[in-house]
Amino acid sequence: MDDFNSYHWHGDIIKLISKFYEIIKKDPGGKYVKLDDDAINDLFKKYQEYLTQLKEVTTRCHPEIKSKHLIDHHKIVALYIKSIIKVKPFTLLTFPLTEKITLRAKLPNEALCFSIMKLIFKGWKKQTDNIDNYCLKIPQQYQENFIKLLYLYRNKADELPVFALSHIIYLIELTNDSLFYDKSSKYFKHIK
Repeated sequence: MDDFNSYHWHGDIIKLISKFYEIIKKDPGGKYVKLDDDAINDLFKKYQEYLTQLKEVTTRCHPEIKSKHLIDHHKIVALYIKSIIKVKPFTLLTFPLTEKITLRAKLPNEALCFSIMKLIFKGWKKQTDNIDNYCLKIPQQYQENFIKLLYLYRNKADELPVFALSHIIYLIELTNDSLFYDKSSKYFKHIK
């Protein structure tokens, strides 16, 4: 696992952020959302910083096991989420209180986290299970609640616990996979 499958995803993540911004601008209230292009590089630097910290913790706790064996895609997603919440690539400008605005436009960084999670899950499934059409579909209410949960850490990203978040991410993936594999008999063999 070279650099925990991060570097080769940078291009995809940059494209996702750009596409996400194009979409969000079309949302009600999206005209008040601005992207700081410099923050994208800061995002990758912050990810690397958090990854280094995580490697140190896992190595200290389990010196007999190389840290790369303890850092899976759930922790990778958690590190990207924590980095996005810390760096805040999007800013919501002041808007009239009478203006209708979507949750995605109100909380663009937190909503981006969900999209990054979907992107990494899809890439991981393609790489490890050779599944091209994997998709993350959870009920809208759960997605919104996840976004709101991340909002609680908006101004205290360093307090966002990576291990706890990675377990939540694991449960999201597990629930989704149960539905995905169950409905797709072609892939049912993967859960036997």
